[in-house]
Amino acid sequence: MKVRSSVKKLCEFCRSVKRRGKVYILCPSNPKHKQRQGFSTLAYQGPLSPICSSVKIGYNTWMLLTRKSGL
Repeated sequence: MKVRSSVKKLCEFCRSVKRRGKVYILCPSNPKHKQRQGFSTLAYQGPLSPICSSVKIGYNTWMLLTRKSGL
């Protein structure tokens, strides 16, 4: 699946579907035409918690403490 900022139908069989706030292009005739509109990143973890902002710790230590498991 291609992730793009703008998606478009590539052939006559492509159809546009909106699910969970994202626009998808699905094509039963050619699976290479599958596309999703949007941008996903795991870089943003949210604002600093009050405990971490008051204590002077290194960035790497903070990342280890706030890392979310899963995926």
